[in-house]
Amino acid sequence: MPIQIKQKNIFDNNTHLVIISNETGIFEAFSFVKAMLIIDFTPYLSLIYIFFEQTGCLLFEKELHILEKRFSGYLTVYKLHVDTLTYRDNLSLHEFIEAFINADISEDIKYKIFGSMDFSDNVCDLLFYLGAKTNMIDKIIIKK
Repeated sequence: MPIQIKQKNIFDNNTHLVIISNETGIFEAFSFVKAMLIIDFTPYLSLIYIFFEQTGCLLFEKELHILEKRFSGYLTVYKLHVDTLTYRDNLSLHEFIEAFINADISEDIKYKIFGSMDFSDNVCDLLFYLGAKTNMIDKIIIKK
């Protein structure tokens, strides 16, 4: 008989959990997504994968595609190519995050950011600028 893993879910069914990661944090973000998908009463998950390098295949691209298809009612993956590593002044990132927030219809939205200190701070600043509150954001800093 397979082992069943049960974890306590700290989110309710009306929560939209938005995971924002760059290439530095994608390993931890991918692991977190997989862990969230096995929890009963999973909140709706959106992964915004921000990448700079145009190297062909992104890390975990195939795996994320498979998970997105398998858990289509729970997970959407957005891939956003940016042309500069200066996230603070990146217009395409700002426009995408702003449109994403404006289009969200959930009762409760939370953000979990995976990446370097610079990336996480810049994304947090952008979220604060767009109206997010401190209690809505959790940062996971990845040190290289």
